Amino acid sequence: MEVQTPTVGDIKYSSVATDHDGWYLLDGRAISTLSVSAQSAASLLGFSSSLPNSADRYLKAKSASETLGAAGGNTSVVLTQANLPNVTYNATTSSTGAHNHTYNDRASGTVNSVEAGSTKTVVDNDSTTSTTSSAGAHTHTFSVFTGGSGTPLNLQPKYLSAYILVYLGQ
Repeated sequence: MEVQTPTVGDIKYSSVATDHDGWYLLDGRAISTLSVSAQSAASLLGFSSSLPNSADRYLKAKSASETLGAAGGNTSVVLTQANLPNVTYNATTSSTGAHNHTYNDRASGTVNSVEAGSTKTVVDNDSTTSTTSSAGAHTHTFSVFTGGSGTPLNLQPKYLSAYILVYLGQ
């Protein structure tokens, strides 16, 4: 059975939280705290002042424009109006032209008459359909309330935590 030796720059997950056998925990520490040979290997990888800090991070393949070890991303996002579909609510009316409205009169009980100041009894009648008088040119307002609170969406998938180490040689 052939034993594979790691190459400088290899990354591994581990349950071991300490440096061992040339493997160094990616914990954001200064390169100057490493052995001279590990400093040299880290420098060859492009880590000039510190090791990347992998705490609470996921590994992602490096793009051509990214720096090796760069951290980025967000764990949550708040949707803005620009994230919503482009929907037009046709909820305006023209102010030109008089018109009236029909409605079902479902009132019941005792009310004061505006005309004479007397008391009238109104009986609920489901079949009564009434029509408003024409009020001349006017508009109507329509509002949509979403009831939202701006709570960010959590983007973090389910995970299993482990330490991430880089091989810098022995």
